[in-house]
Amino acid sequence: MKRAGFTLAELVIVIGITGIIAVAAYVALPYGLRSANTLDIAANELADRLRDAQVKASAQEEGSKWGLHLDAVNGAADTYIVFYGNDYVGGTLAITVTLPVIVQFSDPAQGGTKDIIFSKITGYPNAAATIILSLVNDPATVRTITISRVGVINISKN
Repeated sequence: MKRAGFTLAELVIVIGITGIIAVAAYVALPYGLRSANTLDIAANELADRLRDAQVKASAQEEGSKWGLHLDAVNGAADTYIVFYGNDYVGGTLAITVTLPVIVQFSDPAQGGTKDIIFSKITGYPNAAATIILSLVNDPATVRTITISRVGVINISKN
């Protein structure tokens, strides 16, 4: 008696062919599209870290303000550091994140730094701020993160 269905060998072949097609499609994607996707991911991760620091400051986690220190390093991968305390210099480091090698800060400018500190209870930033991320090989492709005076965090594509 024959049963309807697929054999294990048939399933393995179909999965293998699907995998090959997926890899070929990814490789065929233009480099610029993958780069823009990497930029989007980096901007979203940074915005999420900002929101997380804001929530921790509002909740008075560690009994302190929370913030991010952005470091646009000349000739090396840019980083940002999540910290708690009154300021970066006297604060306690919570996590350091390195941007992907194809992404850099445009604001703060290369060689510069910027601190964004959220107040306890209100979660308001110390000042309205703008952070601009760009592609290293295409500085005109940017993502702008704005933090309003009342702590609203937005990302825009330019």
